[in-house]
Parts: sequence; structure tokens; C-alpha cells
Amino acid sequence: MTALNNISVGDRKLRILVVPSAYPASDSDISGIFILDYLTSVKKYCDVTVLRATVREKGNRIESSVTYGFQTISYRNSSLSKLPGAKHLCYAGMIFRTVRLERKLATEQFDLIHVHGSTMHGMLAKRLAAKLKIPYVVTVHTGPFSKIADNALLFKISKSIIEKASMLFTVSTDLKNQIIDTGINPQQV
Repeated sequence: MTALNNISVGDRKLRILVVPSAYPASDSDISGIFILDYLTSVKKYCDVTVLRATVREKGNRIESSVTYGFQTISYRNSSLSKLPGAKHLCYAGMIFRTVRLERKLATEQFDLIHVHGSTMHGMLAKRLAAKLKIPYVVTVHTGPFSKIADNALLFKISKSIIEKASMLFTVSTDLKNQIIDTGINPQQV
């Protein structure tokens, strides 16, 4: 791991914006708890900021705070409807209303976006990476991948996000093979 001690851009550490698809909202919340282990290990070598994007909480706002010892930007977009599938529409709306968020992130000078998820949060990361002119990488946790591949819209979104990403990480070799078997061609795995 000594090579990781030298991850830098010029005279500073690599600055990573991590976009988890799940992140604990409180100490008693176990949703996405594994992300905290990941963040702790990365923080040793890089400057890490978490972008917690959600449509499940009330209010449309951007807030900065420190949660679990990490600089955190909460980007909230209230669900406009309780209809089935409305959450996905709200995520789509969130993705296209990112001007304020883009301005805030541009001042942070991130070098890389690491998104955990190849659908809705992946769309947000892909858009932000394009606007900020920085690369993004994707970690896919969803298995079996047929949960995504069997839905034509989610598969199309996931394919685009994975193929445009600088690198794809999977949580297992089996998941990697499932993704490749669908015809998705990542740049690097």
C-alpha cells in the first residue's frame, strides 16, 4: 500500500467526490453502512467529500455538514408524488436541476467522482463529471445484475453510465461477468 501514500495532484492529495447510492442518515441507520468503511480507508490517502443525494427527505436544498467525520454535501429533492415509480421521476428531475450544485462543486476542485450505483446516482455523477470536466468511476453493488438488466430503461441508463466511466469496479468476479455478459463494454474493469 505504500504506492497509495503518493496519490496526489501537484502538491495536494487527490480530491474525490463520493456519491453513494445509500448512506446512513443517523447512527441507528444501517442503510449503506459499508460506505463508511470504504470512506475511512480512502480518507487515509485522499481528500474525500460525500455527496448524499436523496429524494426521500422533505425539502429541496443543498446543505454542507460534517457527518461521520467526512465533509458531506446533502442534495435533497422532495418526492412530488407517492405514486409507484415517482421516486425515479424525482431522481430524473434532480439530475436536470443541478445548476446550484454544479456551482458549489466547481469551487471545490475535485479530481474524480466515485459513484456507487449505475442507475440514478450514476446519472447524477455522469452529469456532474461532464460539467466539472473530471473523470468518474463506478462501483456496482447490485446483484444479481439481472435486477437492472431485466428493466429496459434501467439497463439503458446503466449501460451508458458504465461505458462512459473511466473504470468499473464490481464487488465480485461473478457480478463483473454478469455485467459483461449483458453486452456492456466497460473501458476498464
